[in-house]
Amino acid sequence: LQLQETRINNMIRRLDTVRDRISEAQQEISRFQMEEKQLEAALGEQKQSNDPGAREEASMATLLIGGMKTKMATATAALNRHTAEEAQLMAELATEQGRWTAINQQLDELERVLAGKK
Repeated sequence: LQLQETRINNMIRRLDTVRDRISEAQQEISRFQMEEKQLEAALGEQKQSNDPGAREEASMATLLIGGMKTKMATATAALNRHTAEEAQLMAELATEQGRWTAINQQLDELERVLAGKK
């Protein structure tokens, strides 16, 4: 029973770690989305400008937006991996908790049987 409890506690710690990673990935994606919106707004302003330097700045903003989209795709893939890992851990945890319950019930039954023999 103690070994099973240890396994369950280890899985809970792993699940907490994965959930922390999910939160970090979500924050990162939000930050990338905000930065992309800012770059797109700046790009829109630069495209409307008649300033010759604005074309160069627009080109740079376009490159930065492309890089931001790549970063966002990478962060989204990481989020998806972590979410899948979380689901797998939750299923494994439910299985282990079921085993713990079964062991606990067997021990309770043994106690009842032994108490009846006294």
